[in-house]
Amino acid sequence: EEISKMRERIRECESQTYAFKETIKSLKRECKQLNEFKLEAEDLKKQINSLRSIEDILHGSVTDVDEVLARTALDPTTLSMCVSTFKKELELSKNQKLELRELLVGSQKEANKLKSEVKKLVEEISVLNRVNLKLKEDVSHSEEDIMNLQQKVKDLQSAIISPGESNPRDKALRRLLQENPAPENIANNLDQSFITSPKSSKKSYSPPSPGLAIRKRKKDQTMSIFQKPLRVLSTESVKLSQKDDSTENVYNGLGGHSRSDEFTFPKLDKFKKLTKKKNLSASAASAAKKLKPDPTNLKLDSFFS
Repeated sequence: EEISKMRERIRECESQTYAFKETIKSLKRECKQLNEFKLEAEDLKKQINSLRSIEDILHGSVTDVDEVLARTALDPTTLSMCVSTFKKELELSKNQKLELRELLVGSQKEANKLKSEVKKLVEEISVLNRVNLKLKEDVSHSEEDIMNLQQKVKDLQSAIISPGESNPRDKALRRLLQENPAPENIANNLDQSFITSPKSSKKSYSPPSPGLAIRKRKKDQTMSIFQKPLRVLSTESVKLSQKDDSTENVYNGLGGHSRSDEFTFPKLDKFKKLTKKKNLSASAASAAKKLKPDPTNLKLDSFFS
């Protein structure tokens, strides 16, 4: 029995020794790994220090760079790393410089284009300003002309409606209306009426010339500046007046006497051509044939000049 007990103890001791051996082997392996990790950590620390030195060289001041170079002067690895980083930075700076040059050239071209466009716009603005000034001057002149013409029209209308005895212009206008009757063809065909204006008062017109046989009008009508009064004449009176004017001197309405000039009337071929080309209506064509310009009519400016 004692022998069996001893054998069991031996077996237990052998198993314990085997277990201890296994633990020792595992601990040795762990120590080996720890040593490797320590070596890696030391290498990483060295790399960190070198990278810090490079960072100080890249982003530090001049004194920091000098200190880093003095510390790593005897270390070839750090110097090689610094040189490689310097080369990379130089290449990057060159590429950036080329890109900046291209951008500068493009911006200069755009600036030149914009300058030329601005110059053109300034020239156009100056031209438009000159044109605007000229148009303003033209408008002012035209407004002055309109005011003058409106005043002349008012004076002439007032002179036609109520001619005065003392004003020489009214006398001349009355003489002009008396001495320049309407032609026979217009007097026989047109309506015997005046264009009435809202401001004019009704007044009968009876010229005092005894040598002209003038028919009486149907109604008392007003005289307007926009139409010359039409006087209805007979053929005999017109022929007599033409004979008298051709042989004798005629009062010209300007303070003297002169012989009347006989002017030829234009032909009606032009009015016929117009009616054929434009296909006018019958009434319009007949009116175009009957209308003839009166060479004895004077312009309004001749009374106010």
